[in-house]
Amino acid sequence: MAGRGKAKDAGKTEADEVQPRQPAWRQPPAKPRKRAKQRTYSATQRSAGSSRGQAPLKALSLPGRDTVLTWLRAGALILAVAGVAAGLVYLLQWPLLKVGPHSTLIGGAKRIDTGALYERSEIDGRSILVLRSDQIEARLREVPGVARVEAHLRLPNQVIIDLVEHSPLVAWNAMTNTVWLAADGAEVPQSGALPPLQLVDQSGGRLMGNPALKKLILENLVTLRETNPEISELYYGDTQGLYYRTPQGWDVWLGESGAMRDKVTLAMAAGRDIERSGARPRVIDLRHSDRKAMWW
Repeated sequence: MAGRGKAKDAGKTEADEVQPRQPAWRQPPAKPRKRAKQRTYSATQRSAGSSRGQAPLKALSLPGRDTVLTWLRAGALILAVAGVAAGLVYLLQWPLLKVGPHSTLIGGAKRIDTGALYERSEIDGRSILVLRSDQIEARLREVPGVARVEAHLRLPNQVIIDLVEHSPLVAWNAMTNTVWLAADGAEVPQSGALPPLQLVDQSGGRLMGNPALKKLILENLVTLRETNPEISELYYGDTQGLYYRTPQGWDVWLGESGAMRDKVTLAMAAGRDIERSGARPRVIDLRHSDRKAMWW
C-alpha cells in the first residue's frame, strides 16, 4: 500500500500541483463549431486582405425596420399628394362646375347692358371653384353707371349678381359733347329715361376741368332740384355762374356758392313781387347775397 501511494505521487506532474483541475460546473462551455469556423474564416479574410495591401472587406447589412417604415411612409405620402393633385385638375375641368351665360343671373340692370356686365365680370367658362365674389364685384364696380354690386356663388355653377345703378341727375352739355352724370359725378350710360336736369356749360371746358368746382355745381343742382322741381334747364357762364330762365322771361343768376336753397326761395318771392309791380326786368341777380335780390 505504501508502494502504491508513492507510485501515485510520482505520476503527478508539476502542472497538476500548480493548477488543480477545475470541476465541470466551473469550466466554460465549449464554443459551437459553426461559430468558431465563421470567426476563423473572418480572421483569415482580414489577414489575407491586409497582406495584399487591400482594405478589409465590410460585411453587408440590411436596412433596419425603422428605416424601411420611413421609406414606406414617404412613398405613401408622395402617392397621396399625386392623387390629390390629379383629382383637383380633373375637378377643375369638370363641365358641371363651369360657369356660363345660362347659369348666370344679373338683376337690377336697367340702363346698363347685361351682356357687357357679363363680359366684364370675366367668369365665362371658368370653374366656380376658382371664382371669388369680391373680385367679381371689384371688376363690375368699374363699369360706368354701377353704384353698388353684390355677387353670390352657388354650387354647382350658378353666379347671381345684384347691382344698383346710378340714377342720372343731369345731362351735361359741354357744347362739343354731352354726358349724363349722377349726383356724385359718376358717368351714367345714355339709355332709358332722360335725366331730370339739363345743364348747358358755356365755360368752354373750364368747369369740367376743375373737379372741385364741378363737384360744387353738382351739389347745387341737387339742391335746386329739391327746392324747385319745376326748374329743368340750367346754364353755367363765367360771369353769371349757375343760372336759369323763368317762364316770365328773365334770367336768375345764382353764382357758384352760397345758400342755394335760400337763393332760389328768394328768387321765387322776388319774381312774384316783380309781377305784381308790372316791371319787366331782364336779370334777377343773387350771385353775392341770399337775403337781398337785385334786378334790372
